[in-house]
Amino acid sequence: MRSCAVNAEMVESRREIKAAQQMHEAREGRSTLSIWLAGAWTLSVITLTIASRYPWKALAIWFAINVVTFALYAADKAAAKRGGWRTPEAHLHLLALVGGWPAAAYAQRFFRHKTSKETFRATYWLTVIANIGGMLWLTTSSGRTFLSGLV
Repeated sequence: MRSCAVNAEMVESRREIKAAQQMHEAREGRSTLSIWLAGAWTLSVITLTIASRYPWKALAIWFAINVVTFALYAADKAAAKRGGWRTPEAHLHLLALVGGWPAAAYAQRFFRHKTSKETFRATYWLTVIANIGGMLWLTTSSGRTFLSGLV
């Protein structure tokens, strides 16, 4: 009796394997940048709050937005795995825009979620830039006046 292969799969070419490795390394590099930026920004927001550039209530709201953002990424990843109801990308981007982008960066890395879709990543980075710009404006006198009217 001769042996035969069971559950055989095609072996990828060396070129395909190398391309996949390069794509993975590029994703890890982008992820590392967003993690470092998120950490630096979090420290900046806390420092600006301590320096009385932001009200403590604003810091509490910002923190809550980040908790909700992380939780929604976790729920969306779980839904993606089981084929359930997904969180619309627009909701994830809106949370990033209003300050939840640091939690989004950590969630993307932690859950390995939303890291390969280029249109999502591009919009995510636009929300990061817009949020940082808006938060920096809030440290100006007119921005603080606006913010104190909100909180």
